[in-house]
Amino acid sequence: MPRRRRWRGAVHAGIEHQSPNPTQPQHNAPEHPAMTLPATPPLQRDLGRLGLVILGTLVLLAGVVWLGQTTTYLTEFGQTLYAFLGF
Repeated sequence: MPRRRRWRGAVHAGIEHQSPNPTQPQHNAPEHPAMTLPATPPLQRDLGRLGLVILGTLVLLAGVVWLGQTTTYLTEFGQTLYAFLGF
């Protein structure tokens, strides 16, 4: 009875049973190969990374342009505020 409990504990812990026949290889691969993620080709990975870099650069440039446009409004607001306060 203790052996049975130990074996159940091993199954729940993820320990696989060792095959008594050493000529029979153990396969740790999943039974359904469709469930595994396909390997992404290096070129596709590199193009994806390049796309992300270009997108990030465009976002940063858009932020700089937006900030450049809003700074004129901010300086006008600051000058108006200073004039209003009498500085």
